[in-house]
Amino acid sequence: QWLLLCFALVTPSLAGECQSRVIAGSVDVEINGQTQSLYVAQSGGVTQDHSRFQGNNFTFRHNSRFYFADKCVDGFEPSMFTQFYFLNKTLSYTIDLSQAGCGCNVALYAVQMPGYDSSNQPDPSNANDYYCDANKVGGNYCPEMDVMEANTMAFQTTPHACNASSGHFFPYCDGGGCGMRTYRTSLGAYGPGDTYTIDTRKPFETALHFHAGDQGQLVQIDTVLTQGNATFAMINNGSSCNKGGDEYLARMTDTLRHGMVAVFSFWGDAGSQMKWLDVPPCDESISCPDDIYASISNIKVGNIATAKAT
Repeated sequence: QWLLLCFALVTPSLAGECQSRVIAGSVDVEINGQTQSLYVAQSGGVTQDHSRFQGNNFTFRHNSRFYFADKCVDGFEPSMFTQFYFLNKTLSYTIDLSQAGCGCNVALYAVQMPGYDSSNQPDPSNANDYYCDANKVGGNYCPEMDVMEANTMAFQTTPHACNASSGHFFPYCDGGGCGMRTYRTSLGAYGPGDTYTIDTRKPFETALHFHAGDQGQLVQIDTVLTQGNATFAMINNGSSCNKGGDEYLARMTDTLRHGMVAVFSFWGDAGSQMKWLDVPPCDESISCPDDIYASISNIKVGNIATAKAT
């Protein structure tokens, strides 16, 4: 995925010298076996003082959103974002979301930023950061791949395809997507406790494999969660939803091939507003608290045959 991306190489000292209103720090990412340091830009939410960066580890607080960026800039620009190419690659990382209970959403996803308006011009969007997604949250649609939307009780991964674009502008996207969730797949797979395959009180590894078929189209997404010797996998070949089967995944092909921007966010709401993610097993009366953190580390990208979370 990231094997094909083009960006400026950022040394750790350069990232530390970046004085910017939007660059919060830098994170080391392993790309095709080589470690590179990428800027991390913050949009909205809590102040930069609440995020922490050390080597390949990135800790962020509830109510925040971040992007990888190619360069040190003092304000958001449409060309600043690092583009990642996921088709026929594996993305892996380690996540600690032990503080994020019911009503919370620790998310890592990719979108086809920057967003464009109907005149095919980059649009700063509602947050002035050129954000777009499949639910038009920022004011513009664009394809979205939810790598992880999760808390200690639920984990789901969801591709969101869009209708054909007019240039760079997408008139409509499928906000519901074609996803898979741990609770629906196996009741004992994921949760806080040693009776679960993945004990969410502790960090665990996640790897997503984006398989291309003989015709070069996306045909399957494997999500593999690993903790010690325990492994749980969800295989999405499009049959998990009634939206065209493998044709749905095929609609994601161009987006995964031509580049997406990685987004990290941590948010939550009243439990009744988050039941799309975690009810069941959560009770919708439980809401997400504010002063909590999540950490992601060991982000790697490589060929499907070799990349894994360690």
